[in-house]
Amino acid sequence: MNYIIGVDVGGTKIQVGLMDQKYRVLKSAKFLTEAKKGKAAVINNIINAVAYFFKPSVKAIGLGIIGEVDWQKGISVSDKKLKGWHNVPIARILRKKFKVPVFIDNDAKLFTLSEAVLGAGKKYKYVAGITLGTGIGGGLVIDKKLYHGKDNFVTEFGHTVIEASSKIRCHCGQLGHFEALVSGTAMRYWYKKFSGIQKNTYEIAKLARAGNRAAKNTFKVMNRYLAIGLANMINSLNPDIIVSGGGLSELNLLVNPAIKDVNKYLILPNQKSTEIVRTKNIHHSVIQGAALITNLKYR
Repeated sequence: MNYIIGVDVGGTKIQVGLMDQKYRVLKSAKFLTEAKKGKAAVINNIINAVAYFFKPSVKAIGLGIIGEVDWQKGISVSDKKLKGWHNVPIARILRKKFKVPVFIDNDAKLFTLSEAVLGAGKKYKYVAGITLGTGIGGGLVIDKKLYHGKDNFVTEFGHTVIEASSKIRCHCGQLGHFEALVSGTAMRYWYKKFSGIQKNTYEIAKLARAGNRAAKNTFKVMNRYLAIGLANMINSLNPDIIVSGGGLSELNLLVNPAIKDVNKYLILPNQKSTEIVRTKNIHHSVIQGAALITNLKYR
């Protein structure tokens, strides 16, 4: 039997999976990215992650990575979470090491592809995805193929402007962006603004469930901005379905009220038929999406 290796490179961890030709995950493992150690350390950790499952029957490697990616050239362009990371020809590096074809793309886009082909969106033609975590990523799949746009830098929902008058600065330097208002980073910002105290996202969610006023206000403002952001996706893309993933998508306090309020921001009545669901495959969507791009029909 022939196998495929899928890799998901994040700012904190690298997940790797061994899959069969039906993209079923047979084994998976996690490694540290060690981003603060610099480019050479991250590359070495990616190689070690692939080597963990590599064997002669592996015929291709797919890799999803945070940040801007030139999928055609196999280059990971940049991401602020990866120290010193700029125009890294990671596909060529892995191809030289393992002597098999290597394909790469942005992790959030591969999440969307996985959901469109194997997950919640497999019955639909137009599938949008959004990942809610430290930041916000996304993708668009049409007829089971990723939409890349003119310059690859597309479906960056996190960098759409939600509140132009906002003084909250996104990590990209611009003001009022979606991910500056709704993300793990945003959650910590809002809670500190309302309470004067710094807490992590887990603690803030726990406090909100217990009725803490500052935590509840944090979710209230994020609910509104998330609803607006989702409505913007529907108004702009008119998808059959939006699938959300990422750690924050598991928080009912955040997602459920936003989904309920989306309709008030839509333009046409038939837009209300767009489904908004959460992934049921929170752990393996990206590595399965990475495996899918090794097949020409999904690229």
